[in-house]
Parts: sequence; C-alpha cells; structure tokens
Amino acid sequence: MLNVKRILILFFTLSLVASNCRTVTRSLRYITPAGNLPLEANIEDADVNYYYISGNTARELRQSINKNRPGKKRYDAITKWNVKWKWPGYGKSNCDLSRAELNHSIVVTLPYWEPPDDADPSVVNRWKRYMSNLSYHEQGHVDIFFKYYNQMENVLENSNCDDAKGELEEILQELKEKNRSYDSRTRHGATQGATFP
Repeated sequence: MLNVKRILILFFTLSLVASNCRTVTRSLRYITPAGNLPLEANIEDADVNYYYISGNTARELRQSINKNRPGKKRYDAITKWNVKWKWPGYGKSNCDLSRAELNHSIVVTLPYWEPPDDADPSVVNRWKRYMSNLSYHEQGHVDIFFKYYNQMENVLENSNCDDAKGELEEILQELKEKNRSYDSRTRHGATQGATFP
C-alpha cells in the first residue's frame, strides 16, 4: 500500500497593473508533496496534481498507470487550462476596456509513485527518467499557454471595444491549434522520451 504524503499548497498571486489602471491577475501555484519525491515534477506557473500508482516492476507500474490515469483520451499526464475575460459593457456600446479582467487556471496532472524499500534500482531510475521527460513535455504545454496568454494581455492593453473580443477569440484558437500541433509533433511526448517502460 502506498504511503500517501501530505500535499502542501503554496499560492502566490502577482498583480500586474497597466499604466491605465487596468489590473490583470496572474495566479502562480506550486503544489509539492511534502518530503522527498522519487522525482519531483518541475512544472512552473501551474497547479500540479498527482494520481497515485503502485507496483514493483515496470509492467506493474504501466498497468497501474493505465488503470488510474485521468481523462477520456487516456494519456499518462494532462495539462488543462482555462482562460476567461470580461469588462464592463462587454459587447455593448458603453464598453469600458480599461477595466478589463483576464483570468486563467492551468493544472498539470501527473502520476506519482513512491517506490517500496525493496524496489529494483533500475526500475526506479527508469521511472525518474520517465518523470523528467514527462514533466518536460507538460511544461511545454504550460509555456505555450503563457505565450498566447501574454498576447491576450497585450490585446486588452492596446485594443479597442470593437476589436478586442475578436482578437482574443483569434488568439484562443491559435492557442488550441498550437497545443494540438505540439502533441502531434512530439507524439504526446514520445519523441521527448516520455514513455514508460
């Protein structure tokens, strides 16, 4: 049975205030299991959740991942994001873009394995390499998100009420396509070594 470690949540909010007094809030969250992970996920600028797996051999770990991983598409890890915008008079003639709000959430879900005391060192090392590569792949999704999120911030700072909504929706579609393209190009991380065993 897994020894489930407590999760510590550190929440940091950074507010960026534009020169015209518009406030854009970016929430940076880091969730790290207490104690020593066999390999801590190094994901910046996102919430990190874990699903627990068990096993002693590479085959048992793969079976446990297949059984416990979340999502309909059945990938070992997943990055989900959401972005919302609003401003007074949104879609109306009395629009006030200077008071626009842009908010987001981004969550990366990864497998977590705590090796038993008698775990085969070669399996532990393979697991560490896998988690490093899987984290690297998911960080790519996070980085893509923030590239386009920053473009959305620029729209709200520099656009007008007539064009802002359309420009934001166009950036949102580009963000979705870039994530699809990234997964297609990397075969969901396989070309980056994110395969186990």
